[in-house]
Amino acid sequence: DRDSRARLGKCLVALLRSLDEDDAALRLGEELRAHWANTGRAESQDCASLGVRIGDALLGLSRFGEALARFEEAVGVYRKLGLGDSVNCAIAIQSSGGALQVLSRFGEALARFEEAVGV
Repeated sequence: DRDSRARLGKCLVALLRSLDEDDAALRLGEELRAHWANTGRAESQDCASLGVRIGDALLGLSRFGEALARFEEAVGVYRKLGLGDSVNCAIAIQSSGGALQVLSRFGEALARFEEAVGV
């Protein structure tokens, strides 16, 4: 079913990331994300979680600004779904802090880290 395929896709992206296959993880993640957008699932918890995984792959490829955008999109989706106080949202917020840190935006990074702790 559709939910099983979504979970399998997210797991494959995570597996590719763990194998340091960031290019492949990014390609698969973006394909899944586009598919979900075309099927009306762009603002789902699954898509938000996938966005964090895509952001992680982008970090691995030193594409920090793009990674930050993916993390922030995920935070927005979690909040829109009423999941702004979830562990998954906190992870996305913390990840955006990490991206801000490598972009030398230290004040913003600190604020994001503090926000993640408060979730």
